[in-house]
Amino acid sequence: MSRREAVRRSLLGAAGLLLADATALRVLANPPPARAKSVIQLWLWGGPSHLDTFDPKPDAGRDYCGPYTQPIATNVEGLRIGELLPLLARQADKYSIIRSLTSSCASCPPA
Repeated sequence: MSRREAVRRSLLGAAGLLLADATALRVLANPPPARAKSVIQLWLWGGPSHLDTFDPKPDAGRDYCGPYTQPIATNVEGLRIGELLPLLARQADKYSIIRSLTSSCASCPPA
């Protein structure tokens, strides 16, 4: 490698580092909106069914849903949860329900 090539590569490397710093400074000046800082994930092994708690299906029939067929409204319009959770229904604006989660957990039993 010639001295000219070494100087050229050094200048290009330094310019890349300066541009990266400038981009980082722009991001720090205009930070993205805040996101959730924590997640509580419930694995209810042997616990109540999702149909009895956070994903009621009252129109599916008693043979599918069991005895709990009257989901209650929450303080979030359009969101209903199981009738066994009235205190959580009053605080629904403070949490999110994800009803589309799947897992490929190695220790989980096959579905």
